[in-house]
Amino acid sequence: TDEERVETVKKLLQVHDSEHNAANVDAINYCGYSALHYACEGLNSNLIRCLLELGGADATLRTVWGQSCIGIILTQSYLDHEKSAECEEIILSHLELTDKKKEFSSFVDDERKAIDVNKLVDDVLIPASRRPESDDGNGGLAAQDTRIINALMKHLNLEPLSPFQSKVQQFPHDDDNLYETIHHHIMKLIPTAYQQVYISNPTNEQREIITCTNYNMRNTSETRVDGVRHIDASLIMSQSFHIHRERGHVAQQLEILTDLIVGPLQRTFAFGVPSNAVLKEIAAHAPRIVEMGAGTGYWSLMLSSNGADVVAYDLDPPRQLDSEDLSAKSSNAYFGSQSYFPVQQGDATTVFRESNPENMSDRALLMVWPNNPDAEDNAHVAVEGSILPQIWDFCCLERYHK
Repeated sequence: TDEERVETVKKLLQVHDSEHNAANVDAINYCGYSALHYACEGLNSNLIRCLLELGGADATLRTVWGQSCIGIILTQSYLDHEKSAECEEIILSHLELTDKKKEFSSFVDDERKAIDVNKLVDDVLIPASRRPESDDGNGGLAAQDTRIINALMKHLNLEPLSPFQSKVQQFPHDDDNLYETIHHHIMKLIPTAYQQVYISNPTNEQREIITCTNYNMRNTSETRVDGVRHIDASLIMSQSFHIHRERGHVAQQLEILTDLIVGPLQRTFAFGVPSNAVLKEIAAHAPRIVEMGAGTGYWSLMLSSNGADVVAYDLDPPRQLDSEDLSAKSSNAYFGSQSYFPVQQGDATTVFRESNPENMSDRALLMVWPNNPDAEDNAHVAVEGSILPQIWDFCCLERYHK
């Protein structure tokens, strides 16, 4: 029983060796677990109190994976929320009593975010990405994006975009910058350690935030030397970070967040998130704008609502606005069928020609486009048989200035 465990620990804490040294309550095993970590894993509040109050256990110790006592308790909360809350309160009270809470709080806050992001992925985003049995599959990626974004917005306590099927999406107010609102909410969820590209080695705290919830690599990073188990730290690092193009390394978790959050949002709204401050600044300096590669027209809508006179073009608009077929699909690989603004069909060769009846010479050129690998400055990323995106933005600049 729990009571018997506590009594056993009390007796062990009273044992002294021949040198009259007390038992080491913070002794750890091969994966960095101390007795306190195991008590937290078992949500055993009495044992936690015993180790802290009688044994003086260190509540700031972290495992080789980077998990703190609080983090371990949070990952076990699904077993018993009341016990979990009680155990967490015991640890936090002890940290405050020992004047360690303040220095430890930033790590615990990010660790909590990392755990919550895992839950968001497992409990909300992955289920939303699965096609329901009633779906005939005609919606494809656009339908999946809609399910994911609506589930995400519900999780963020935002009103889901139920009328995604309309030809031109209307917001309650024209100046509602929904994309910025979603972005703001999401960034509050993501640990700061996930948001960086690491050119040099991360700090210990950054590494531990990234590795503490990477449960898949726990078995694969375990090795044996002369029959003794230990954890290979180099394997932890190699499995927890991925190369980010030619710029450095990013957290492995960023890969699934890109697939389940960034990708659907970019295809539904835009590649860049327009802040209200930026929109006002652009409209103030460029009251007349031509946007090329406008995609869904989200930036054009936002600039127009800020007083700019905007015309928008894309080689392959998401959907012709005069089409009555709401199920019509776009062949645009970068966006779905969502449209926010009248985006006309056109590229640099048709928009910036002299015979174009609409004069573009007095309009500022706007292009919101990701710096994807291309054949010009990233040719080495191409593998045999792959096709890198066509370089169109340079052509736009060249023809615009002519």
